[in-house]
Amino acid sequence: MSSLIHDGYTLEATIAPVGPWAALLIRYRPALAENVLEFIHQRDQVRGKEQIKPLMDFLTSHLIGWDARDAKGEILPVMAKNLRGVPYPQLTQVLDHIMGYAEAQQADDAKNSATASG
Repeated sequence: MSSLIHDGYTLEATIAPVGPWAALLIRYRPALAENVLEFIHQRDQVRGKEQIKPLMDFLTSHLIGWDARDAKGEILPVMAKNLRGVPYPQLTQVLDHIMGYAEAQQADDAKNSATASG
């Protein structure tokens, strides 16, 4: 396994269910550091709901597939209009995966922090 992100490298992740919303399987290309920094810069230039545009641009440029379905059971295309319907807690999980800081890593960090301070 390489420690570098190569062009076309694709990962899969399952986004945990939230409330009445089902789990979401995503396929994505992990973001390079320069992409993450550019996203953060663009997001921080605006406030409130205006931050949705840089977020949607970032997510749609890295998500290549998912299993989100419409009321008829058809898989929806990955696009901002559909991403806006994803509950915020799940959306942040998607972002964490793409940026390379997923929930499992957060849990490991929390354990390490507790051990170090204990």
